[in-house]
Amino acid sequence: MINLKQIKAVVSVNKELLQFYWELGADIIEQQKESTWGNGFLKKLSADLIHTFPDTKGVSYRNLRYISI
Repeated sequence: MINLKQIKAVVSVNKELLQFYWELGADIIEQQKESTWGNGFLKKLSADLIHTFPDTKGVSYRNLRYISI
């Protein structure tokens, strides 16, 4: 059975992950304002994030597009 400490740990991790995605989306929007259309910014960012954090889920090009909408 899952105990209270395990639930608190999961909630804490989820909170941090949500905060990360929120800030990443805001950063993407700011960077897109400075980028020219079609320069491949999101594809490059996705590749860089996947390379830097290979175990992190949710940083594919497709997901980054959804984050920045």
